[in-house]
Amino acid sequence: MSSEKFAFKQFEVGHSRSSMKVGVDSILLGSWAATENVKKVLDVGTGCGLLALMCAQRFPEAIIQAIDIDSPSINEAADNFRNSPWSERLSAKLTDFNSLNEGDYDLIISNPPYFNSGIEEIVTNRERARHQDSLSPERLLEKGSGILSDGGLISMIVPTDQSHHLNESAKKFGLKLSRKTIIIGRPGLKSKRVLLEFIKLKDGQEVCLIEEELILEKKIKEPTDEFLRLCKDFYLHF
Repeated sequence: MSSEKFAFKQFEVGHSRSSMKVGVDSILLGSWAATENVKKVLDVGTGCGLLALMCAQRFPEAIIQAIDIDSPSINEAADNFRNSPWSERLSAKLTDFNSLNEGDYDLIISNPPYFNSGIEEIVTNRERARHQDSLSPERLLEKGSGILSDGGLISMIVPTDQSHHLNESAKKFGLKLSRKTIIIGRPGLKSKRVLLEFIKLKDGQEVCLIEEELILEKKIKEPTDEFLRLCKDFYLHF
């Protein structure tokens, strides 16, 4: 079996067994998620555990629970956690997000399945990980709202064309869109991804939406200063 690993500045991630490989989407999300008052984190659909590891690095007081429905993914995430500097604060569990009944999480973070393929029989781990039937962005908001602490956040990255209706969905579940960053690959290209943060408001709390745009590259293989600043604590070459 391959021992394929991806090296970051403070940890390594094996990702040969898990349903989803290390990718830019998760690195953006893990670098972007809010940092204040985060003590308890849930990484939903953890795959190889990358987002959980990034949270452990960024939130030094946080306890991070990573869950997935794919056994090879959880086994690999658990190995990655054991080999990290933060093993005592990380745990990986084979469980379905939809089965959770308790939480009080300060942050729920996920790179959810991003397309509804119409596939009836899921034949590979990757297809299972990407399929929306059990973990759509809407389901993350609906279920997540019940296991968040007051003032807690849900952070996700989704396709731009699927993001427009999520604000209205969030309101139904007692959440509000608090931050939105549109991702653009290079100048002149259309956005394909957007980073979204939703907050469970405390009584009397008011939040204004922060909207931003992030261009990743000036041209091919030439990252922008903004991209460098966002991910500088993780990428070896940043």
